[in-house]
Amino acid sequence: MSRIVRSVAAFVVLLAVALPAAAQVPRVAAIGVPFGLRLGGEAAIEGTDVSVRFDRVIDDSRCPVDVACVWAGVFRMVLVVDVGGAAPVEVELDTMGAEGTAAGLHFVLLRVKPGRYAMVGSGDPVPYSVLIRADRLQ
Repeated sequence: MSRIVRSVAAFVVLLAVALPAAAQVPRVAAIGVPFGLRLGGEAAIEGTDVSVRFDRVIDDSRCPVDVACVWAGVFRMVLVVDVGGAAPVEVELDTMGAEGTAAGLHFVLLRVKPGRYAMVGSGDPVPYSVLIRADRLQ
């Protein structure tokens, strides 16, 4: 095998090992500062042993942005809160004001992307992302 082919092969193997490991590193979120999560994404809460994961969407009945609706609809999601060593806790958050508490923190859902559209023809999964804030309980 030529030297160039070996170098390229070694680089491909390095990428195959490094990229999945980098994708699994959770982001760090500060208390009181909004942070974003994609569906399946994780964040470690700075200064605590708490991590959170945007686990799943329970309901998305929001009014499509390209339709006039009488009712705004609701987006409901599950945030899994993990405190090192303890059993994870599921917290439901929604766009109608449902907030949750776990591990001495208060979680608020601030925004959801993308907006819904009435004329979506693709069967692809929706690339949800949310903006959340974690505050200390008083």
